Amino acid sequence: ISSDYLGASAYYDFSLLINGAMSMIYNIEDQSSFISPVVEYSLSDDASIAFGALIYTGDDQSEFGSIDGNTYYLRIKATYWPFLDSLLNYLEFIFCLIIFILSD
Repeated sequence: ISSDYLGASAYYDFSLLINGAMSMIYNIEDQSSFISPVVEYSLSDDASIAFGALIYTGDDQSEFGSIDGNTYYLRIKATYWPFLDSLLNYLEFIFCLIIFILSD
């Protein structure tokens, strides 16, 4: 593990509903890096959906390059619980409908 790093982050509003962010940590000693981009879409005042990644670069012997594989994720965030309740009810309905169709 190194003691010399360089880090930066940036945030940008593409529109009222879409924003993006990027964070990076660079290991000066072994030239490996960690990059984390994310794009978020606002569904409402209380809910959003985001797609992001955890990207590691560098040689196999470097700090960040030695981490196997990159990670991609989808995040759904809701802070207004009635919205979440209605979404769960909708998903339960779809699940029951699929079970009904498969049972025929």
